[in-house]
Amino acid sequence: LGQMVLKVDINTCPGDIAPPGGNGAVNILDLLRVVQSWGHASGDPADVNDDGTVNILDLLLIVSQWGACP
Repeated sequence: LGQMVLKVDINTCPGDIAPPGGNGAVNILDLLRVVQSWGHASGDPADVNDDGTVNILDLLLIVSQWGACP
């Protein structure tokens, strides 16, 4: 299995994808955005870990960042 590389800038909140541009919190809006985009290819903002597909890894990233953004 290949390794997943997660690109995270410590000064941003990559899970804050909804509404477009974010709203300062990772919450149900972001979770729903991932679910709505499930299976989409790279380039979709819901591909928060930038691995080329919106999938369980993006969902887990959203859950791990739940709450207010720094």
